[in-house]
Amino acid sequence: MSKSKQLDRLLIGWCLASVALGVWLRVQHLADPPGLAWDEHHFVRTAQNLLSGGRDWNDHPPLGKLLIAHGIHWFGDTAFGWRVSALASGLTNIALAGLLAGRLFHSWRAGLIAAAFLAGDGFFIAYSRTALLDGVVATFTLATACAAVRARGALGIGLAAVLLGLGCAVKFSAVVMLVPLVASALFGPAPRWAGLLLLLAPLSYVGVYQWGLLLQHRPHGVGDVIAATRELYEHHAKLTDGKHMLISSWYSWLVPLKPIPMRYAEADGMVRSMTSMGNPLLWWASSLAVLATLGELLRVAAERARAFVQARATPLSTLGALASAELWCLALWALPVLPWVLSRRDSYIYHYLPAYGFAVVLVAGKVATLIDARRRLGWLGLGAITLCSWWVSPVNAELPVTRTGYELRLWLPAWRRARQKPPAPPPFVPPAFAPRAFAPPATQ
Repeated sequence: MSKSKQLDRLLIGWCLASVALGVWLRVQHLADPPGLAWDEHHFVRTAQNLLSGGRDWNDHPPLGKLLIAHGIHWFGDTAFGWRVSALASGLTNIALAGLLAGRLFHSWRAGLIAAAFLAGDGFFIAYSRTALLDGVVATFTLATACAAVRARGALGIGLAAVLLGLGCAVKFSAVVMLVPLVASALFGPAPRWAGLLLLLAPLSYVGVYQWGLLLQHRPHGVGDVIAATRELYEHHAKLTDGKHMLISSWYSWLVPLKPIPMRYAEADGMVRSMTSMGNPLLWWASSLAVLATLGELLRVAAERARAFVQARATPLSTLGALASAELWCLALWALPVLPWVLSRRDSYIYHYLPAYGFAVVLVAGKVATLIDARRRLGWLGLGAITLCSWWVSPVNAELPVTRTGYELRLWLPAWRRARQKPPAPPPFVPPAFAPRAFAPPATQ
């Protein structure tokens, strides 16, 4: 057997081991703690209320809470039932990252590496173990991008449009994925009439919202969905006071400066924690990859602009060289960040989760390219990032470690805010109605 094939087998085994570890970290002790933690009360209480015919008092569209309600219905009103939809979303993200990287870079190595990197990253692990909406938004964002990039016909465009509408039915921020979807419909191999299938996005959004209103015994016509959407949008547009201690600006996400301490317990000298701080080596590599790709894009654009002026080249010839996997990743990374750059809306590190997924795909593609071109350097990068993921995983998956081990994994003081428990923000109550008192769902 040739050395190249041996290394390919080693790569497959290494990446599959990383994926298996990431799956186990998400699944183990999912029902701990048995009570609500961090911001789970916003969404779990609403899901429980929906099951009993009560009102949705949370300030996001209904799909994320409906998914939590389904978990409660099928698995019981327990911590496992609350979090199983987040777990399913987290496991799906691993597969989506692999599919997207494999397609963009035309490399099975890139796909395997992307799945391994995302499986082991603590940012994604934490949001796979909590009944929150951000991991679900990341799933629909990755899925929409994957479907749009892979679309070769009308069916792919239609699927991407449905996924876009479903993502917006979790959080409005998913609407940024309309850009790659439109680009794929207009400039991809699909027939031009397939652009009409973009209408499936608002149709799927309205259908889900109507379902949520119906469960609340509220009027659920198209006009009612539009009114409810406008009400939520106006509420979010006013959230600019910047008073919460964990608010972080979008540019600080590249470091990051304010990861969120989601759970923390210390007893008998052992610490169990879950933080949104991911693998620092992968996080910084992704930030450098984004900046390097942006720099390369600006350099190539300047060269093409100079050539256009000097040789009077046609505009199309100046743009052709810029179409690449790296450019796709850069655009997909920038789109989820852009709303927080352009608005004064309060922002938190979890708003970076969808963009971070695309940055991880970019790093995986670059590492796969290095393995092909400079094997030792590529393997060094792969090994260092995955080993670092394994090292820091206890503080993301609530595995018991000593206090010293906790501090060694979160060595920057800004990453350790366990003793500074931030107050939970008050629930949003729309002026149109008062929330119905919570009643547990009827037993089946």
